[in-house]
Amino acid sequence: ERDEIKLPFADPRGLGRELAILRGYVRGELRLAPYLVVQGYLARERQGARRLATQVGKQRQRPTLNVALLADGLASVNGVAEVYREILPRLEESVSVTPFVCAGTDGIEGIEVARAAVLRLPIYPDLDLPLPHISELAGRVFDLDADAIHVTGPGPLGLAGLLVARTLRLPLVAGYHTELADYALALTGDPLLAELARAGASRFYGAADLVLAPSALTAARLPQLLGLDAGKVAVVPQGVDCERFSPARRRPGFFGFEDGTKVVLFVGRLSREKGLDTLLGAAALLERRGDVRFVVVGDGPARTELEAAASDNVSFTGWRDGENLAATFSSADIFLFPSATETCGQVVLEAQASGLACVVSPNGAAREAINPDASGIVSSDDTPGAFAWAIASLLDDTARLEQLGGAARRQASERTWSVAAAALADAYRRCSGLDDRTADRVPLARLAASA
Repeated sequence: ERDEIKLPFADPRGLGRELAILRGYVRGELRLAPYLVVQGYLARERQGARRLATQVGKQRQRPTLNVALLADGLASVNGVAEVYREILPRLEESVSVTPFVCAGTDGIEGIEVARAAVLRLPIYPDLDLPLPHISELAGRVFDLDADAIHVTGPGPLGLAGLLVARTLRLPLVAGYHTELADYALALTGDPLLAELARAGASRFYGAADLVLAPSALTAARLPQLLGLDAGKVAVVPQGVDCERFSPARRRPGFFGFEDGTKVVLFVGRLSREKGLDTLLGAAALLERRGDVRFVVVGDGPARTELEAAASDNVSFTGWRDGENLAATFSSADIFLFPSATETCGQVVLEAQASGLACVVSPNGAAREAINPDASGIVSSDDTPGAFAWAIASLLDDTARLEQLGGAARRQASERTWSVAAAALADAYRRCSGLDDRTADRVPLARLAASA
């Protein structure tokens, strides 16, 4: 007798459990679809009334541009959340951004939307993905009378934001902060999943009216990578706080190592896509030297595995923040960042502001922050040997190490958050003029009927 085929939904653990949660979530949200149709109707009527008012010379006068920010993970320790914690307070008064979140915020005032369910990915077991009540989210954005919706990626809130933008006929701004296909390949080793991630990202960002890239290198890649029109990609560069991250915060003996020991620092999430196997390989090659120690700051799903594989000259500290993190940066001597999957590399900017010479991967956008051999070193390739050679060359030439660190600090001083905030405001203004185009989109009711 043949064994009965078990569907993934039958698995009470792992992926099967998450698929069952997702199926229940979709069923529940579909029951509320009529409410979204009503919201779409009201939005169409509101826009029609505004066009009529404009025609009769009664154009709406509004002092600010209202943007609804739907950002996953604002309460988490991650680079995207840090970007918006820095940019939002620096936006000009004529631009008002209201964050919508499902799991609270850390340092950002926002509107919390009830969670309908929570997903946990097997490949990222410590990362929760709260799923919003889309009908509630649409109602709150409608009440805000937003001029545009800004999403930070194709997470649950990002996908909900795409649906709400279509429902309310609003322009959609989408931030590109994560190389999803590269992450999928690094985390699973499965090329098929990587291609599926790339295809999904292409559909998601292709549906946006404006895509924001955090670096020029990333912006240049997006048209070919995702099939986007180059005209719908804008650069909103990331900045760094050069008062918070500064050589002045250096503390002698901060790490507790012997005098004369040079510290090679890494800061970031401890996951496979960060290239940390390469870091450990470089550390092992330099273990015989008695003048260098590697310090890894951060946490994540790969920490236990990495600690078990590390040589004796590597220390793991866990997460650090605030003054402790600033002192950690400035008290080190070299910053090593082997990740090849970055869209910007915020920690590289923070290391440069702290006066550190940086050694980075030749792949990914982190290298954009480096003026090769003038303010840092771009490794010749992504092998442990190449990184070890670059580090050894700096350890053996302290004058060059200090020269690169000083140049890195001067370069970072030009990357202010005020410049980033001005670029974001310009992007919002550019996208807010798309109301006429989005008003002609197919109504949600017709989309549902044709599905």
